[in-house]
Amino acid sequence: MAVASVSHVANTQGNDISYPRNNQLEFEGGNLFLAGKLGDHVGMFSQWTYNNLNSNTQADGSTSFSGKTTADNNDWRLTNHIAKEDLDLIYGLTLNNNPTVQDAWNSTPAFSYPYQSSRLAGVWGISPQATLIEGGLAQQVAGLSAYAFLNKNWYAEVGAYRAADGVFSFLSHGVDLGNRLSGSNPYWRFAYSRDWGVNSLSAGLFGMNAKVHTDGTDPGSPLDSYHDRGVDLQYQYLSDPHVFTTQLSYIHESADWAPRTSATIALRPTASSTASAPRPVTGINTLTA
Repeated sequence: MAVASVSHVANTQGNDISYPRNNQLEFEGGNLFLAGKLGDHVGMFSQWTYNNLNSNTQADGSTSFSGKTTADNNDWRLTNHIAKEDLDLIYGLTLNNNPTVQDAWNSTPAFSYPYQSSRLAGVWGISPQATLIEGGLAQQVAGLSAYAFLNKNWYAEVGAYRAADGVFSFLSHGVDLGNRLSGSNPYWRFAYSRDWGVNSLSAGLFGMNAKVHTDGTDPGSPLDSYHDRGVDLQYQYLSDPHVFTTQLSYIHESADWAPRTSATIALRPTASSTASAPRPVTGINTLTA
């Protein structure tokens, strides 16, 4: 898959240096997808991305661009299926590098709207506010979860994530660990799904608790605590020739920020700038439809 775009800012207010390549047709990069069965009970999905607009800020404030290949979404599975007259159970383990990338529905963050966005807009600092679970840990973590899908209705998954370093560094290849996790961080997902006729409806809950170092380059730095809780809904109408799908999710995040020093405030700015200041608690709510 290859991506090209034109990004436009109507008024740079004379600050053109902050909006490089405004109104230009750009080849943003591409993706390579590898997926399939590796054995009777083993499979994988592996995405690798070439970013043609990898940005670096120069001494004069201008931005230079170069190409860079990195790991993207990865999901490696060990699974089994029990099919009897009164029981249908799919269960297994997933090793992945992005919370919710392993989900069976498109109403959780990893594969939800927006499906594609401008890389230049991110360079320009134009991006919506988001919770940590909405891509803040993507390709920076390694997570192992156990899951089960009972009678094509009930889904449950519990697991934990850690920093994708050491033996797990292949999951973060080419990606800086800006949000470095400390220890094991729990993740959970519960959902109910029902199909009838050409209709399919699912509703669920998901969440994660995470402790993130204030300085991703220093595993000994103080920790910020995040608590993300989400609810989601998906409806699909699957007929021939008409197909309709819609998703809805709501996520609430509370964050307990570690006290800041002058050295760490530039890395992750908060309302606190001194080590003696109280730990501020903040919250974010996001709605995606």
